[in-house]
Amino acid sequence: MIYLKNISDAQVLMIPKNGESVSGELSLVVKNTTDLSETTMSVTDLNTSGLYFHLAVVLPEETADGEYQYELMKGDTILSCGILFIGDMES
Repeated sequence: MIYLKNISDAQVLMIPKNGESVSGELSLVVKNTTDLSETTMSVTDLNTSGLYFHLAVVLPEETADGEYQYELMKGDTILSCGILFIGDMES
């Protein structure tokens, strides 16, 4: 699971790669698992690892805390998918 703070500043997000190198514009599609709302964000690949996509992501201000399914996309191709939690985790 990937965790992000619900802030409007840029954050670094590390998503596992499947081994393929890609270039060009990537997008991150997040779907809230509670209300099924979906948001697509453009992301910048910082290209610093062979095992992970190191992405700079800025969350929209109206993003709700909670659990999301994510898909990292290049065009219509899914590069990686999984679960993402946005918000503050309690101890």
